[in-house]
Amino acid sequence: VNPNEKLPILQEGVSIGSLSSPKAVFPALIDLFDTIGVCFLYGCAENKREFNNCLERIAWRMALSLPIDLCELLVYNGGKPGENFVSLNRLPKSFFKSSQPVLFDVDSEEFTKKLSAVYRELAIRQSAIIASDKNGISEMNVSEVADARLKYTFLFVSDFPHVTEEQRKLISKIVSAGCHNLGVFVFVSWDMNAKLDDKIDYQSFLNEMTLLFPKNDRYFFKNSGHDELLNKFMLCLDGQTVKKEESDPWLSTINNRIEKASS
Repeated sequence: VNPNEKLPILQEGVSIGSLSSPKAVFPALIDLFDTIGVCFLYGCAENKREFNNCLERIAWRMALSLPIDLCELLVYNGGKPGENFVSLNRLPKSFFKSSQPVLFDVDSEEFTKKLSAVYRELAIRQSAIIASDKNGISEMNVSEVADARLKYTFLFVSDFPHVTEEQRKLISKIVSAGCHNLGVFVFVSWDMNAKLDDKIDYQSFLNEMTLLFPKNDRYFFKNSGHDELLNKFMLCLDGQTVKKEESDPWLSTINNRIEKASS
């Protein structure tokens, strides 16, 4: 990297792996408040598995990093039941916006209702932030008393667009509403081989999301705000399957925090 090149300053970032060059290795971070969301584009089974595993790990990082009362997950498996997000079923149900931790195709009606609720809440969140006279949700949550804070909502969808047309419309509307400024963050994996209808402006959706896609045996960023810099490095994605022995200490940490909060 050119030593005179101005490097980005991250306020809040979530790790998706590591960036490396022959001389250095450092975390690959997505700035939550500088991106509407992240869309992983895949075209083969290997990329699909790695991307969906990465989404699962991001969800764990949110549960482990944020105050328990401020973290809310809405998780939808667009693949076969039990194919994605399996380990998230171990998280306490209080983390989830839905009746079950991970929703599947058979629960599409509930997923549609929850997406509608998230979209309606955006206007309420906007009003609350304006009333607080703060620059954004992060600043407001730091300064306000506990009852006035807004939850950070994380929407995870695997294998988009293998969801219903109404769900695709709602997700697109959430993204277009500048949801990241209001504390709603969208993470999806996208099957590039899927057939799409022309009733939704997918190009607008893809232009607004930070994209990560495979090309020539490596991954590239687009719309990250720092594409030229990030794409100079090799990305090693954190895309290993979450195993039970790995998540056991994570779950123990979370349960201990819940117990202390309850006390």
